[in-house]
Amino acid sequence: MILVMKPYDSLLFREPRPFDVNNHVARTILPLPQTLAGAVRSAIYVKYGSEVKDLIGFGKEEPEFEILGHFFYRYDGKFELLVESPHDVTQNLGLVKPHRIDKLGITILMDSEGIKFRPFNGFLKFSGLIDYLQGRIAEDSVVERQKIFKKERRVGIALTKAKVTKEEHFYQVEMLRFSDDCGIAVWVEDGVDFDDEGILGVGGERRFVKFEKREEPECITNLRSKWKKIRDKINETGRLKIYLATPAILGAKGYSSKLDYDLLGDIGIERVRSVNFIGGKPVIFSGWDFVTRKPKPTRYAVPAGSVYFVEFEGEVKLDMPYLKLGKLTKLGYGLCFMGVW
Repeated sequence: MILVMKPYDSLLFREPRPFDVNNHVARTILPLPQTLAGAVRSAIYVKYGSEVKDLIGFGKEEPEFEILGHFFYRYDGKFELLVESPHDVTQNLGLVKPHRIDKLGITILMDSEGIKFRPFNGFLKFSGLIDYLQGRIAEDSVVERQKIFKKERRVGIALTKAKVTKEEHFYQVEMLRFSDDCGIAVWVEDGVDFDDEGILGVGGERRFVKFEKREEPECITNLRSKWKKIRDKINETGRLKIYLATPAILGAKGYSSKLDYDLLGDIGIERVRSVNFIGGKPVIFSGWDFVTRKPKPTRYAVPAGSVYFVEFEGEVKLDMPYLKLGKLTKLGYGLCFMGVW
């Protein structure tokens, strides 16, 4: 099931930095899984009340049901899901791969033009993701970031209870303004009872979005149908590419980008020969615990778009085309798709 969210106005997903008289700019980031999961859990609670406390995980970090992940979307003649462009897709639409230099005993990452490459800053259509997982990238499969949303700044000044302006309380808030026919799509496991349509409060200031429940879109069904072919190629070459579609929390406390080899063993990999990684800056986030009324602990995640190149022995036996890595996966963290390289 997909919940399609269309914003009525700009949305705020504030970065985890102080926002006070000494720090008067609130910058926005892309929506995190826990933010969207919170909106979904709240909507279920508002509809059904205390009878669904266990289902939504009231007072707990995770619900009983699973949010598989989230995407952006747009209508461009047809409904399209968009994922963060993988970091091994370059601005020239080349594909980066590891290259072993035996004389030096090192492995470098490079595309067909060399080691000086820049990742494409945008999104990949889900249909293009299917090609990407098969080792191809097409020019018409990428979408520039500014075509989906833009960041806009709004200014204000704090008021007292008497509606008088406070001295030195001028502030700026940075928000996401989505383009027409663009928004957010949340992928929820089947079986969760949800209205066909309605209104949700999302992000900072609980700004409203209109949501619509949809069946799993054709692009995901297409990936399911092609997974066996992709998996056979992975097993033939002994090479696996793991692409993070949502941020993954891999560290117990601080930041870590290390893969869980035990989890890889669960899908049939007997021995990992090598792992190479390409990714962006760590995602740092916290939040507010409404039950304990205090901030949640700071966490660190590997960003969406990061890619692992794995050489292995064994046979990948996973029947579904995706994998969940790390912690808080029921909130939508750690959604991965697997392909060849």
